[in-house]
Amino acid sequence: MRLSQLGVILRLKSTIVFPVSDEGDSSGSHQAVLLSFSVEVLAYMGERFWTVRLPQSVTENA
Repeated sequence: MRLSQLGVILRLKSTIVFPVSDEGDSSGSHQAVLLSFSVEVLAYMGERFWTVRLPQSVTENA
């Protein structure tokens, strides 16, 4: 059975990491908050589909 229609899948992934410092320094300097954000768009038509990962790379799979 073949896919006769175009489909698009959008996956949104976000991760927020708050580093915890066990050092007892009161200098007031805090580590920056690491924000990981990635968007994946998968489009398929027939037996071919494309995967787009922003901002890393674009790959095509036959």
